[in-house]
Amino acid sequence: MIGFSQLEDLAQLQSRFAEHAAAGRRVEWLGAGAQALRLSERAADLAVRTAIAPAIELQQRATSTSGTVAAISLIFSPPFDLAEHLDGKRRDNLRAAHVSAARMALQHIEEWSVVLVEHGEPTRPSGIVCALCMADRAFVLEMLILGWAIAADRRWGLLDGWSIVAQIGAAESMYASELGRRLAAQAVRMVWLGPSTARLKPLLWPETEPRLSIESMMQDLELRRGAK
Repeated sequence: MIGFSQLEDLAQLQSRFAEHAAAGRRVEWLGAGAQALRLSERAADLAVRTAIAPAIELQQRATSTSGTVAAISLIFSPPFDLAEHLDGKRRDNLRAAHVSAARMALQHIEEWSVVLVEHGEPTRPSGIVCALCMADRAFVLEMLILGWAIAADRRWGLLDGWSIVAQIGAAESMYASELGRRLAAQAVRMVWLGPSTARLKPLLWPETEPRLSIESMMQDLELRRGAK
């Protein structure tokens, strides 16, 4: 469900953005780092240049770049066969559930990733920069997690790529769980045929009460911890 690869240098990253632009795919900027750079307010070309700008200075003054890359590419594809769901409205609903579940997986990765500040000191980031690249009505989407982020002290630092890779398995589980929850709200359930293959079947008794999302359960857990 989540394919993984890495882009080693900025030239590869710029080339990937050019490929998406030539294919007419739109880019949605996600993450607090993207918000800090106000990327969503900028024209496409300027947004890419602005997003890459912090990397050049970071690479020049970094004492160590071990484990760092220009970007981590995550390819999200749904586990079910789209040939069985050709109706336009139904496909749109399935696609919306798929994209929302992918965003949930990204939130998990952001929370557990590590950014390296001066002298290679690791810390949790307060904001990553991610480009969600997809064509209208397409199901396969690419998330490009750029290799730099804002640290807790508001400085930019290089992301530790290994910290992201280590969370892909958990992110897949969260994606599948959130996708199942959103499909259940549409009276559809996934029947798993293998680790990453499923079929969609109608629910005989649609759920009358919505399931709690993973995000709401995590927030409830944090509240309970704070009350102790």
